[in-house]
Amino acid sequence: MILLIGAVSIALAGEMTGLEKQAEKEIEPVEDLMRLGIDYHHKGVEGNKEAVKKAEKIFKDVLALNPDHVEALAWYGSILTMKGRDAIFPISKLMHVHRGTKKMDEAIEKSPDNVTVRMVRVGNSLGLPEFFGRLDLAISDSEYLLKLKERDATSVPDELLPQIYLNLGLAHKKKQNKEQAEKYLKKVIEIAPESKEAEVAKKLLL
Repeated sequence: MILLIGAVSIALAGEMTGLEKQAEKEIEPVEDLMRLGIDYHHKGVEGNKEAVKKAEKIFKDVLALNPDHVEALAWYGSILTMKGRDAIFPISKLMHVHRGTKKMDEAIEKSPDNVTVRMVRVGNSLGLPEFFGRLDLAISDSEYLLKLKERDATSVPDELLPQIYLNLGLAHKKKQNKEQAEKYLKKVIEIAPESKEAEVAKKLLL
């Protein structure tokens, strides 16, 4: 009987090891795909049209594996707006941007406290032409992150704060809210004087 229990335990341990390995195989590709997709996204921001196409496919693949992956959904939405940027016909531009912003809004609705999702939408909102009316979202998302940080100091990494304040400064500058823009740009320089964000803030204050 003891031998039987021992054999079953060994078998179960082997089965669990197999399941764990399978789980690792399922998890790792998604993480690798996300890293690659984000890299292509950043290249797309710089104007690389091929990178935009590759990122779109990658994020679609991630969402096919995990439809509830809100970060992939947000990045995918941002990529769709870049497709709009690169489209030839005006109707196609508007269609892609509309689809992309809806995806990002959907990601926020699903996971409002997800810092990555908020940051993706902020960056995208700042990059879109102003007539799309997304600057107020850039401000409200950034303010939401600061309030989240106040409620829980561990919720937002400290190293993101200079970028959050810079985003607020940029958004207010675009909206011609001079006093607010200066306040946030000076805050960047105050909390991270040697950072690349501070360099940008100094130039914007000139």
